[in-house]
Amino acid sequence: MRPVRLHAGAGDLTRRILRRIAREAAASADRAERAGSAELRIDTGGRTEAEAADLVVGRLRWPGPPG
Repeated sequence: MRPVRLHAGAGDLTRRILRRIAREAAASADRAERAGSAELRIDTGGRTEAEAADLVVGRLRWPGPPG
C-alpha cells in the first residue's frame, strides 16, 4: 500500500470543525434541556451575543447590590 495524504483548504477545515463543534454544543444543550436541572431557563435564541448577555444580566439582576 502506498501512503496517501489527504488535503483540505483552510475554508473546508474551518467549516468541518465548526459543524462538529455546533453538533456537540447542540447535543449538550439537548441533554441539559432534558435533565431540567436549572432553576432558571433563559431563551437566547435569535439574539446577538450582546442581546443575550444583556438578557442574562437583566434576568439575574447581576451584579447585585454592593456588599
